[in-house]
Amino acid sequence: MQAAELYVLYKSRQEAKIPAVNWNFSGAFYFAFTVFTTVGYGSYQPVTMASKLCLIVFIIPAICLFGFAFAQLSEIMLGVMMRALRALGLAKIRMKIETSPHQWAKMLRKIDANNDGVLTLKEILSGTQEMFCSLGLIDAINASSRTLASKQHWNKIPRENRTLTDTKIISAMFEEEDFDGSGEIDMMQGMVLISKLVKLYEAKEDELQAREELVAALCIFSPLLVAAALGFQALEKHEGFHYSILDTFYFCIVSFTTVGLGDIAPSHGPSKMYWYAYMILSLGTLASIISSITTILISKRKQSLIWTAYKSASRQTLARSSLHHR
Repeated sequence: MQAAELYVLYKSRQEAKIPAVNWNFSGAFYFAFTVFTTVGYGSYQPVTMASKLCLIVFIIPAICLFGFAFAQLSEIMLGVMMRALRALGLAKIRMKIETSPHQWAKMLRKIDANNDGVLTLKEILSGTQEMFCSLGLIDAINASSRTLASKQHWNKIPRENRTLTDTKIISAMFEEEDFDGSGEIDMMQGMVLISKLVKLYEAKEDELQAREELVAALCIFSPLLVAAALGFQALEKHEGFHYSILDTFYFCIVSFTTVGLGDIAPSHGPSKMYWYAYMILSLGTLASIISSITTILISKRKQSLIWTAYKSASRQTLARSSLHHR
């Protein structure tokens, strides 16, 4: 009986207290922030028809605007970190891969040593330096190189890497374009060869760029995560909430990934202000980490598919050649 009376008393006090706490400006701002960042702890929710209608109307535009703002802030932070990494020699400025068909045709004419309008594998392999320097592909050939793609830097690339590029990639592409097995391809087929070469190394370049961006994003996110977890623990301790280090790291990861389970949430003004600041700084950075990892995986998959296709084409060419000799 006494327990029931205590429950009724507690419930009546909470019902009188919660609306005043939740729906003043501070509480409404906290609710809007959790919704528009898609964290959604579920600490409390709208109950009237008007507030639900307002949420329905504004939630999608607000999420788009928040996402755009976080992405812009993350881009600025990543730009600063990338410049720092380049200054330390941990990243480099990458040359743009040439995608102009006019420049491709001009390059192929230079490679055509006999000026007869057709290209042999020997001519293409002899012109590898001209080809890769003109296309800006040297960085993609050798990921460990700290130099820009230019003719004077060609000799700095290890011989084994250049041989791998010459024999396995270009030869496989040439065999695929040499339909009749004559050992020659015309300029149009040469353009197709170049387009496939560019496609392959664009995937490789995307992977290398994503790796550097991943390092930059981790360099930003890691100290933010540690500071957020330690700061949240200290601020909540003043209010009588004794969270462990594991709890605060768990809370920060759940929040920054916008999972927002709601079992732990900031409880008072200073803690919420601290949480706002770190959410703004961390959401875009974590999105960059996820995006970089996804780009690396997709680029590797593209390269694997391209290589598989070329190996298959090489085997078919060898089979046709054997039948022809018989």
